[in-house]
Amino acid sequence: MYYVVEGMHTDPNDYTTMDLKTRMIHGPFETEEEANKIWKSVAMQSIDFHHHRAWIKHKKDIDNDSQ
Repeated sequence: MYYVVEGMHTDPNDYTTMDLKTRMIHGPFETEEEANKIWKSVAMQSIDFHHHRAWIKHKKDIDNDSQ
C-alpha cells in the first residue's frame, strides 16, 4: 500500500524534518501509479510554498514517523 504524505518542513529536501502538526495523509493506494496521480495534484496545489512537500511512502514508513 502507498500513501501520499504532505506537510511543512524545516528542510524541504528532508522528509524527516516535517512538522507533524501540519502532516496530511492521503490514501491508501493499491499502486504507486495511483499514489503518483494524487502526489502530482498535491504538489501543484502547493507549488508556491517552498517549505511544503509531498512524498509517496509505504505505510511502514509513516507508522515510524515521530516527533
